[in-house]
Amino acid sequence: MASLTWKIPQIGSQRVGIFLSKCKKNIAHDTVDGGKAVITHIIVNGRETPIKSMSLASLTSALAGSYKFLDKNENVLGITNLQKTDDYKDDGRRNFNKGNVAEILFAGAIFCRFKSTICCCGKSISN
Repeated sequence: MASLTWKIPQIGSQRVGIFLSKCKKNIAHDTVDGGKAVITHIIVNGRETPIKSMSLASLTSALAGSYKFLDKNENVLGITNLQKTDDYKDDGRRNFNKGNVAEILFAGAIFCRFKSTICCCGKSISN
């Protein structure tokens, strides 16, 4: 699995909200090395702030700069240390691969093009 990224310009603060919710409920985040970490603080410009006291807007703002996370065992973690699990995906809004759908549509268009120019006996019916 891939490491977690925010992608705030593309998908908004959805992942940040999920992250904050997990932190406030003391739910462990999976790490890329196979472990788990309960995030308790964010370190921005050398200043520690408890995550539980932050709003979604303040956390999103803090993520715009340089930051690190502190877990309950006082390990310092970066965003790339956290694994992007199914919790952070699109909440079921998209359960398909757009590339596969495009291939089906393209194949259908090609089929229609050939069907409209060739008769069932193999003779061309185009003008």
